[in-house]
Amino acid sequence: MKIAVIGAGNIIPFHLNALKHSGFEISHLGASLGSSRARKVCEDFKIPNILVNSEDLLAHHKEFDCILLAPRSDLLFEYLIYHHLI
Repeated sequence: MKIAVIGAGNIIPFHLNALKHSGFEISHLGASLGSSRARKVCEDFKIPNILVNSEDLLAHHKEFDCILLAPRSDLLFEYLIYHHLI
C-alpha cells in the first residue's frame, strides 16, 4: 500500500520507520518549499517524490492510497482550517 506523508519534522523518522516496518511504501512527501530537512528525509527513506504544496499533493492523489498528516503542530490547525476540514 502506498502512502503520502505531509511533514518533515523531527518526529517523521519514527513514523516512517513504523510505516515501512508495517509494509507501507512511502511514495510522496509534502513539505515546505526549499526544505533541506525534507530533502534529507527523502534521501534517507528513498522517497521518490517531494511536493511543496497541498495542491500538488492533491494533483497526484491517484498515486497513493492514504495520507499521514504530520506537519509541525503549529501548522496543523492552519492547514485544516485553510482546507475547511475543521
